[in-house]
Amino acid sequence: MRRAFGVTLRALRKAKGMSQDEFSEAMGRHYTSWLENGNSSVTLDKLVAIAAVLQVEPLVIIALCESVRSGQGVQETLEGVLTQTTLLTQNGLLEAFQKEVDRTQKAEGLSNESRQRLTEEKIAALLQTGLDQKSIAENLELSPATVSRYCKRIRARG
Repeated sequence: MRRAFGVTLRALRKAKGMSQDEFSEAMGRHYTSWLENGNSSVTLDKLVAIAAVLQVEPLVIIALCESVRSGQGVQETLEGVLTQTTLLTQNGLLEAFQKEVDRTQKAEGLSNESRQRLTEEKIAALLQTGLDQKSIAENLELSPATVSRYCKRIRARG
């Protein structure tokens, strides 16, 4: 999938008339090169940022990647997604999914940005108590990589 993403990113960037240098101003030259060469995976947050720079929906990028990965045409890939969505609807899974999403969002009552800010505040407070990143990850039931990313943000802000 990394290779498919690289092919997709390069093709979209060129189709939009952007040089690698122009695109790299937003994403970073080294990172862009790594992505386009299939040497690195993209996080969901980065995917959203890349989609914003390219002015396309993240879902479109994923569909294009799947088309490249599977060797299918884009239209065929999208028709497969619609077929699967129809089956999920018929089985009641999409309705159950939506109820769970609504329940979770209502219970949390927070936007993603608010949740991230709260998580960052918790991590900052735990750092001040002297806990290391591994202990913080265990304490908050987060991955060590997630805690590391938050710690970098916290340090960057001072």
